[in-house]
Amino acid sequence: MSIRKALSAAAVCLSIALFIPHTRAAVNTRALMDQILPQTTMNDLPLNDAITYLRSVTGANIFVNWNVLQNAGISKLTPVSLTLQDVSARKTLSLILEEVSPQTPLIYYVHDNVLMITTRSDANRRMVTRVYPVGDLVMTVPNFTNAPQFNLSSATQNSTSQVSSQGGGGIGNIGGGGSIFQQNSQLNAGTKTTTDRAKELVSLIESTIEPSIWTKNGGRATIIYFDRELVVSAPVYVQRMISSTGH
Repeated sequence: MSIRKALSAAAVCLSIALFIPHTRAAVNTRALMDQILPQTTMNDLPLNDAITYLRSVTGANIFVNWNVLQNAGISKLTPVSLTLQDVSARKTLSLILEEVSPQTPLIYYVHDNVLMITTRSDANRRMVTRVYPVGDLVMTVPNFTNAPQFNLSSATQNSTSQVSSQGGGGIGNIGGGGSIFQQNSQLNAGTKTTTDRAKELVSLIESTIEPSIWTKNGGRATIIYFDRELVVSAPVYVQRMISSTGH
């Protein structure tokens, strides 16, 4: 084989290799943190080592903003002591953060598949904007207060009367009898509009999900309704609470 052919073959092999899809399963940090840890025992373990332990047993991407934590008086050497059985990694982390910082609230959230640990005040300075379709939550459903009345007795009496006077007839509208339905349908004037429902939805979010973060309560986060969508500018952890409550 000539050198030119050998180089051409190598180039083809390299090109094929470059376009072969990467088959390694993507790391799902949220799912990894939902893993149940059979046994966790920490006796005055430094915080940094406790985080390393969680990173090791879960395989999750975990980043700690140590500069922010140290400015808040929380050291890498802050001791952690706890004993747990059959508890998720997520809950274990929450308990660790509560123990090392009872005064300064620490939080964690997943952003771009990385679990970030920082103070709440630092997280609140990092705003992101997301749009949520809410058409199914604010749609107006007509409320008919005077629906058709089903009155078989009245229709039967009318039919009997027809038979007695005319010697024939039938039931209902057949043969001249009365209808079993009394049509008296009317839309309730008090039905809420889509705008009314949207205002209620916005108010519900602002009053139940981190109330202090919203501008109406003195914070920086905003939420606007437009054309069956909510445009929300808020910290990542708040966005997570809005999009997946209860997780």
